[in-house]
Amino acid sequence: MNSRKPSAQPCKPSSLAPLVESEGAVPQATPRRYFSGVAFQLVGRGGQALAALGVIVLLARTLGIEAVGVFASWEAIFTLLDIVVDGGTGNALVRRAGAKPSTLRSLLARATRFRVMATLLASSIAIGISLFDPRVRATDPALWVCVIGLWTHLLGTRACVFALKLNFRFPSGLRIATAVLGFFGVLALSIYGCTNPMAYLSAIAVSRMLGNLAIWLGARPLLKSWTEHNGDKNDGIDGFEKEAIALGAGWLVREAYGRLDILALRALAGPAAAGIYAPVRKTFTLALQIPAFVTNVAMPVLSSQAEHSLPDFHQHVRKLAKNLTWLVVPLAALSAPFAYIYLDLVFGSEYGARGVTALWILIGTSVLVFPGSVFTTAIIARGRAGTALGISLFALGACIVGNWIWVPSLQVTGAAVARLITEGVALVGAAWCSARLR
Repeated sequence: MNSRKPSAQPCKPSSLAPLVESEGAVPQATPRRYFSGVAFQLVGRGGQALAALGVIVLLARTLGIEAVGVFASWEAIFTLLDIVVDGGTGNALVRRAGAKPSTLRSLLARATRFRVMATLLASSIAIGISLFDPRVRATDPALWVCVIGLWTHLLGTRACVFALKLNFRFPSGLRIATAVLGFFGVLALSIYGCTNPMAYLSAIAVSRMLGNLAIWLGARPLLKSWTEHNGDKNDGIDGFEKEAIALGAGWLVREAYGRLDILALRALAGPAAAGIYAPVRKTFTLALQIPAFVTNVAMPVLSSQAEHSLPDFHQHVRKLAKNLTWLVVPLAALSAPFAYIYLDLVFGSEYGARGVTALWILIGTSVLVFPGSVFTTAIIARGRAGTALGISLFALGACIVGNWIWVPSLQVTGAAVARLITEGVALVGAAWCSARLR
C-alpha cells in the first residue's frame, strides 16, 4: 500500500501558484486567461477584419462603384448562408459540452449530420438567388466555387474544442493566415485586371476552404485528449438539434438585421448605393470585432457560471457590459471627427462625399452594440435560445420597417438610420431579459 502523502496541497485563492485543473475541463476564468484570450481574438479576428477592409479598398480602386455593390451584396448573402450551414451547432456544442464534457464526441456526430442537411439547403438557396440576379450568372464558375466552400464548413465543426479549452492561439493564427491568403488572391485578380466581382469572392472562399481543413486537422489532438479525460457518453444530448436551431435562428436573424442594410440598398436603391455603403459598413464591422472578441472568450465561462452560480454569473455580465461601455464611448468620440478624411483618402472622394453621414451615424450606433452584445451572450449562455431569438426577431422587424421607410428616400444615410434604431431595440430587449434570467 502506498502510504505517501500527496506532494502538493490545493492552492489558496490568494496563492500565486497555478490552479490545478483537469485537462478535460473548461479552464478557470482567470484574468490572465481573459487577457490572453481577448489578445489572441484581437490579433486573429482583427487581422481578418483588416484584411476584409483591405479587400474593399482594393475593389474600390479597381472596380466601379456598382461592381463593389454587387460584391458586397453577395458577400452578405454567403455570410448568411454560412450561418445556415452552422445552424447554431457551434454555440450549442460549446454550451452543452462545457456543462457536460463527456458528451462532446456524441454531440459532434449529431452536429455533423445536422450540417449536411443545412448545407444542402444553403447551396440550393445560393443557386436560386443567382437565377434572379441580372448581374450574376448561375453558370459562373466563381459562384460554384463559393457554393463548394459552404460544404467545407463540415470540417470546421471541430472548432468548438478550441473554445472549450479557451485555446485561441491556433484559430487566431489560422484566421490571419486565411485572411492574408484571401487578400493576396484578390490582389492577384486585381493586378490581372479581373472585372468579375464574383471572382474576387471566390478567391476569399478558397482561402476559407483551406482554413476549415486546417481546423479539422488541428483539432484532432485536442479532441482525443478531451475524450480520454472525460469519456464518451451520449446521455443528456437529447434536444441538441432543437437548441441548435433556436441558436442558429437567433444568430441568423441577428446577422440578417446586421446585413439587411446592404441588401436593402442593393434592392431598393441599386448597386451603386450599395457600393458607396460597403466601405462604411465594413469600417463599422471592424469596430464591432472588439465586443466579439470579449464575448467569444466569455461564452464558455458564462455557461459554466450559469450552471453553478447565478449571482457570479450576473455580476460577471454587469461588469463586462460596464467595461465595454467605458471603452466604446471615448473611441467613438475620438474617431467621429476623422470620418470624412478617412473615407476620402482611403476609398476616394465620391465615397467620402456620399458616405460620411452614414459613417457618423454608425459610429454612434457602436455605443449601443458594445454592451448589447454582452447581454445577448448572457442570454445564450444561460440556455435561453428562444429568448435570444425573440429579441432578434423583434429587432429584425424594426430593421425591415426602417429600411423600407428610409432607404428609398435617404439611400445610404437611410440604411445607417435604420441600423441605429435596430441596435437600440436590440439593446433594450437584451438588457431587460438578461437582468431577469433565473
